[in-house]
Amino acid sequence: MFKSKRHIAKLTDEEIILLYQKNQKNKYIGVLYERYYHLVFGVCLKYLGSIEESEDAVTLVFEKLMLDLKTAQIHNFSGWLYMVSKNYCLQQLRKKKYSTVDFSTLENVLQEENDLQLEKEKVLELLESKIELLKDEQAKCITLFYINKKSYADIVSLTNFDLKNVKSYIQNGKRKLKIMLESDYNEFLNEKS
Repeated sequence: MFKSKRHIAKLTDEEIILLYQKNQKNKYIGVLYERYYHLVFGVCLKYLGSIEESEDAVTLVFEKLMLDLKTAQIHNFSGWLYMVSKNYCLQQLRKKKYSTVDFSTLENVLQEENDLQLEKEKVLELLESKIELLKDEQAKCITLFYINKKSYADIVSLTNFDLKNVKSYIQNGKRKLKIMLESDYNEFLNEKS
């Protein structure tokens, strides 16, 4: 049974799909292509943002249709085609996202890590310089407790201070350090502004 292109063009989308499923002739896909090229191209352009990529995407979407339409049961072709086109574009964007390495972002992350390391070193230097300003007993206990991670019992055995004094030296030394560091931090903020 020979059907002219003009006759096929008068058929509904669903009738064309049924004919394609029955005969597997590409001329039926050609009619759908002519009807819906603008729809698929518009969707692709919206998501991909490039005319050239969108034209390529239209071709690939219709190639996919040639396979999918052989068995698909479709009642609203234009809506279905819209979703196929959108999903194809989103898939391409995901591939592009994961395959593209933004070296400037990587450099920024590395620079931030370097800056954080420098900040930590500056803070430790500042802390050490302030610990030196404490009384000897306080400095020794603070260093052992916070920097060397020793317990109260370890500090008692290493220094021969009694437990009550160790706790007092740590508490008073910590309070003095806090005051000194807050003062330096406030000066730093005033210099920046």
